[in-house]
Amino acid sequence: MISLLSKHLPTFFQLPQHPASYLLVRKDICRRAQPHKEIMHSTTLTTAVPNPLRPSAAKREILPPRAPEKPVISRRSPLFLIRGTETSFAAHFFPSQNPPAPTVRDSMWRAEPNRQMSNSTPLPNLSGKTALITGASKGLGKAMALALSAAGATIALVSRDASKLSAVQTEIAGNGGHADVFVADVANEAQVDNLETEVSAGLGKVQILINNAGINIRKNLTDFSLDEWQSVLNTNLTSVFLMSRRFVPHMRGTGYGRVICMTSIMSHISLPQRSAYSASKAAVLGLIRALALELATEGITVNGISPGPFATEMNHAIINNPELNTQFLANIPAGCWGKVEDIGSLAGFLCSDAASFITGTDILIDGGWTAR
Repeated sequence: MISLLSKHLPTFFQLPQHPASYLLVRKDICRRAQPHKEIMHSTTLTTAVPNPLRPSAAKREILPPRAPEKPVISRRSPLFLIRGTETSFAAHFFPSQNPPAPTVRDSMWRAEPNRQMSNSTPLPNLSGKTALITGASKGLGKAMALALSAAGATIALVSRDASKLSAVQTEIAGNGGHADVFVADVANEAQVDNLETEVSAGLGKVQILINNAGINIRKNLTDFSLDEWQSVLNTNLTSVFLMSRRFVPHMRGTGYGRVICMTSIMSHISLPQRSAYSASKAAVLGLIRALALELATEGITVNGISPGPFATEMNHAIINNPELNTQFLANIPAGCWGKVEDIGSLAGFLCSDAASFITGTDILIDGGWTAR
């Protein structure tokens, strides 16, 4: 091989007289170029170079001529913006071809000239649906209640704080929506049973259940009492079981249902002094997956939302401490606390028909925290 290379290497840099000894060099194919034949490929730039290892290639049998293939131009071809004008993928690489005129479907995938694009998120249509939201008196629960009400849903507000629930109810009414207040401890089995009876009598069947109630006690594990440990697990995990057991039957047989459970980035990662909270949220994530499989054939989806650092009452201890707040923000790639309205928008999407194929998973919304 070395002697063969040394023998023919000088000729490698000279163009042979016979074009049949050329090779067509590509990343994925190597074949002889035919004399006087135009070779067309859609995406790969080609270069004809001589073959140094086969100097007698001109004496070999030449492959039969192959007619250039006509490129297939699909209406679903990606679109490129080239020098301020719009053109299709095929037109870019085959300027001699005449691609078909843009279709309505094509226009969906490109911006029209001189048209300002809106960044607003369209509201889902939840008219005629009733959504029950636990922990709805503040924070993320309140944000989801406002978002779903704006989309047309009737809201059942559930919490232990009647006065704060009434304030949320008033705000929803001021925006043209309707909400009823139900005071209950969703970690208590008897109260959940009574809640189901009251909601059914007042609003009828529930199509959307959002398990949002949750607490956090920040301590080292060895400092927890059993009552403290159980209070976190009962509120964050057992309440999901109790509420789902009573309200999922409302959705069965209707072809539609949505169960959303608030998990957390602490179900994926953790921090010191989060043992009870992380344990409870990781367990909720497991419950989501199992329940989703049980209900998948009935048009009922079960999903989680895993918020990262949001500016809610639960995080006031960090937000109000300048040193801790600075350290915390330094770990958020987005560099800021999340807005509760983003959680409301995501919940609205998951309740819409557009999310009917999303089930058994959870969606991280954390400003890039878990991507580090």
